[in-house]
This record gives sequence, structure tokens and C-alpha cells, in this order.
Amino acid sequence: DLMAVITTKATQTMLGEDGLAKADTEANVASAGLSYVVRADRLLQRLQLEHHMMNVAVKLPLFAFCVMCFLWAISLLSPAEGVSTVHRQLITHFDVTKERFD
Repeated sequence: DLMAVITTKATQTMLGEDGLAKADTEANVASAGLSYVVRADRLLQRLQLEHHMMNVAVKLPLFAFCVMCFLWAISLLSPAEGVSTVHRQLITHFDVTKERFD
């Protein structure tokens, strides 16, 4: 399992003050800064984030479906035409106008 290998590598790496392993820093300096340094701890964080994002991506369509069902049910149980009629009746009955609240 790749995650287990990277986790083991990350825990075995002795980090310096700037977060890079001493051997990696020396190798980078020796080659005039042209080499690449792979930080196992950052790679592990990135892989965990991608794994979490994939779990979220699976749940997103289900969430969207539930929201659409909720909106559909609300429109059936409480149609906007009926609610707006009640609101208009309340506004006229209680004389609610903008001028009254200014």
C-alpha cells in the first residue's frame, strides 16, 4: 500500500530546521540547486487530501439529489402562489407599507 510506505518514510525522515531532511538539503546544494527534493510528509498530506476529496466527490451527487427532492417537496406542500396570496392579504390587512416604517 502506497500510503503505508509514505507514512513510514515520513516518520523515518529526520527533518532539519527548515523542514527538509539534512541529506536532501546537502544533495540539493551539491548539485547547484538543480535537483528536486520530495518531502515525504508533504506528499503524505497531499495524498490524504486527494483521498478525502474523492470521498467528498462521491457524496456530492447524493447531496445534490437530496436538495432537489427537498425543493420539489416544498413546492408541492407549500406552493408559492398560495403563500404569496396570504402575504398580500396580511400586508393589506395590517396596512404594512414602506412609508410607515421609514
